[in-house]
Amino acid sequence: MDTANYLSGILTDSNYAADILLLQETWLSIANCSRLHDISDEFVYFHSSAMEERLAAGILAGRPYGGTAILVRKNLSARVAVVETGNPPITAACLHNSDQPDLLICSVYMPYSSTAG
Repeated sequence: MDTANYLSGILTDSNYAADILLLQETWLSIANCSRLHDISDEFVYFHSSAMEERLAAGILAGRPYGGTAILVRKNLSARVAVVETGNPPITAACLHNSDQPDLLICSVYMPYSSTAG
């Protein structure tokens, strides 16, 4: 089963019924992040790529890495605004609520580092 079908199954499974899905390690660049739309027609997506600097440098060596995304059910999308973070490993959006405080939603790529003290 490919990733898009797996995620689509989760989003349509009545046991989960998620309105928002956070993804890390998408391995997608800006050029191919439209593949997130293949997951479900009922969701819009916001995506950040950690690969752009590496791709701009020329020949890609090694595996892709990083990338985060937020998928939001379309019936909520009019209340969602992207929050610019200036940091590629973070995708952020704000869900505006009229009768409650707004909700800040963040999908963060935090790789393990064994060099930390």
